[in-house]
Amino acid sequence: MPGKLYIVGIGPGKSDLLTLRAKKVLEEAEVVLGHRTYVRRVMDVLNPEAEVIESKMGKELERVKLAVKLSKDRRVCLVSGGDPGIYGMTSLVLEYIMANEINVSFEVVPGITAMSSASPLLGCPVSGDHCVISLSDLLVPWDVVERRLISALLGDFVVVVYNPSSRRRAKNLKRAMEIVLRFKGDVPVGCVKNAEREKTEVWITKPSEVVEELEKGKNRIDMHTILFIPSSETVFDGKRMLTPRGYSSKYELHELHEPRRSSAENSLKLLEEVSGARTNEGLRIAEKSAGVAKMLLSRARFGELERFIAERCITATADPSISALLRFNRTEDVVKAMDSCEKVVVDVEMVKAGIENRVYREILVASKLGGGGKTVVSSGIRKLKDCINDSFVAVGNAPSALKELCRIIDEGVKPGAVVATPVGFTNAAGAKEELMKKDVPWVVVEGVRGGSTLCVAIVNAVAALSGLK
Repeated sequence: MPGKLYIVGIGPGKSDLLTLRAKKVLEEAEVVLGHRTYVRRVMDVLNPEAEVIESKMGKELERVKLAVKLSKDRRVCLVSGGDPGIYGMTSLVLEYIMANEINVSFEVVPGITAMSSASPLLGCPVSGDHCVISLSDLLVPWDVVERRLISALLGDFVVVVYNPSSRRRAKNLKRAMEIVLRFKGDVPVGCVKNAEREKTEVWITKPSEVVEELEKGKNRIDMHTILFIPSSETVFDGKRMLTPRGYSSKYELHELHEPRRSSAENSLKLLEEVSGARTNEGLRIAEKSAGVAKMLLSRARFGELERFIAERCITATADPSISALLRFNRTEDVVKAMDSCEKVVVDVEMVKAGIENRVYREILVASKLGGGGKTVVSSGIRKLKDCINDSFVAVGNAPSALKELCRIIDEGVKPGAVVATPVGFTNAAGAKEELMKKDVPWVVVEGVRGGSTLCVAIVNAVAALSGLK
């Protein structure tokens, strides 16, 4: 009887999560090969007369060569954890067969991948578009892994991380969490260890907490752990993570969770203020854009004031991932500060140009006054020290200006409120983190992203909210 090679995905580990097809071919196999961890998980399914060949990690090619050789006249199962096509053995088998032009009959038997078994244990972090990335750099150079991770975060996918850490690769996890902090902020990260196996653990942490533990020489996360990094739409209720599929745009779900709403009159007035639209057609376009932003924002994430500001940021940038980076401290006081301040201090002319027709206050530009300091803008902020107390300060471009502002605050000067969105890979994230420790009302776009456009969108939104008081 001619032989055949089966590449069998055995799922997460429990025998009752084997597919019927996988169970059948394992029962009928004459030879079963695989890493000993995976082989031992299916021993109770195998034919007692089957020959079982176990091997260690790092012997993948040897296993494939032997499996192909034995399958010429025997029914051979090469087992692989989860699904054999996702970080499994299928690619190596096919690559070996194609490279050596071997004529062999083989079949891939899919299995339940670890992501599919882990996601439900957290709630439903994966419900639609997502990206799966391995942090192992044994087969892929780290610079490629890092570039893919950044691209996935910028694409606002839910990112599922396989092989996050090991005794020899803890540094990869630290680097990855630092990248998440830069591009997404300190978001909740779902962790599932040993999904659907013995000693299953489920918890939710944050990138900053993971980095802190690693720096102390501790690491709860290992090769058997899968991480779930949320998209901007993912919500977290303290226990579960949920990434809505988008059904709220198709069905009426208000009876389950009714968001607070402004009156129709106030909503229209706000829209007129922030959009600058004055014609019916302009308002129609503005309303349509606002509707898209509302749909993109998850309902449970923000209060009414924060939601309006977030909607304006999304509308201004056409980038829903920005909402995941927005941080607020005493938002009502931010709005009150705009209402009561006499001056608005900004870092650059571009911010002034975007707000001067909406914010009816004296606007002072640091970059026009600077000179002689570390940077023109930071020296300008220093020269405006006496004007900053109780003023509304908006830093949209220069990290150095924000760092200088933090020094001025430490000297006892208290701005009424601060909007901080400086952009850059070098000092922006650190300057924002420093501000967020200050006891002043603020709105911050966390991490390396930001810019004058976002700063203007936030300030104008705050000014519109202030106009309703």
